[in-house]
Amino acid sequence: MHKVSVIIPAYDAGKYLRGCLDSILGQTLRDIEVFCIDDGSTDNTAAILAEYAKRDSRIRLLSTDHVGAYKARREGLALASGEYVYFMDADDELKTNALKELVDRADMERLDEIVFTADVFSDNGDEASLESYRERFVEAYALDASVCGKVMTGADLFRELCRAKCYFPGPPMRITRRSAVWAENCTFPEAPFHGDNYFTTASLYNSARACALDCRYYRRRVRAGSITTSVNTEKIHFLSTLNVVIALCSFPPFKADAVAGHPSAVWYLRRLHATLMKWADRIEPDELAKLCMDSDDGGKLAAFFVSASRPLAIDRRNRPNSIRGCVRYILRRIFGRRR
Repeated sequence: MHKVSVIIPAYDAGKYLRGCLDSILGQTLRDIEVFCIDDGSTDNTAAILAEYAKRDSRIRLLSTDHVGAYKARREGLALASGEYVYFMDADDELKTNALKELVDRADMERLDEIVFTADVFSDNGDEASLESYRERFVEAYALDASVCGKVMTGADLFRELCRAKCYFPGPPMRITRRSAVWAENCTFPEAPFHGDNYFTTASLYNSARACALDCRYYRRRVRAGSITTSVNTEKIHFLSTLNVVIALCSFPPFKADAVAGHPSAVWYLRRLHATLMKWADRIEPDELAKLCMDSDDGGKLAAFFVSASRPLAIDRRNRPNSIRGCVRYILRRIFGRRR
């Protein structure tokens, strides 16, 4: 068994992949296995991966149709043997001493998960056009000092991070014991985008001991053409978010917090609702209705909010005609808000 299984999904990442792989293979912790998943790339990603696999026997190659990073990670996770799991993005980099220092700390304090933070940088030549994205991520990855360096249960760490409004779900900014990631109560909702909002939250709840460190081990690249900056993906974003929140509120530990009205769960649900409505606002009403109301999927949104609150019933026969109306109705019932 290796100490760390590193899982790297790669889709058309040829421009950045060498820097990513060099940063992983150059880690001072040598006892790693590296699963590289070619996620249906159309550029030279597969050739670069093959080149590196010949050079370093720690690399194992997998390939899938283009299913997205979230599902591609699952392919690597199914084969991982490491005591810890680390998910890497193919266009980013990891500081050379990161895995060694993180594993040493996890071993010493018997931690199941460590959350850390990142430096954020833009591509050369694109700094001006991407500055707003870069600033947004710098703010998003800031950890409150009141939370850092304290060992607690993963559920308590989630609650504390939410209390301080500094919880972020990025997989590359955490290392996790494999038993917490690959747990029976973790599922993989159909979510090409935003799946991490469920999966990393579930793994944290499954961690008996966890902590956050204000250490910038990760180097997060903001670039044109990434999922974050892509356009014309509103429908996929909306449905992904919808499936994530349904799965999250079917996850027993989180659902218990939500039913109890715990502030962390309420805050996170409201944040996910804001994301859901952001994408809904970019879709034409007729298309939105077709996406969510022509089948039982529309009812799932109501079920999500109902299951996350005290037992309330909604008569689907008399539900609002639009998904936005459905959301607003349920929010009024649950949170006492008018939208």
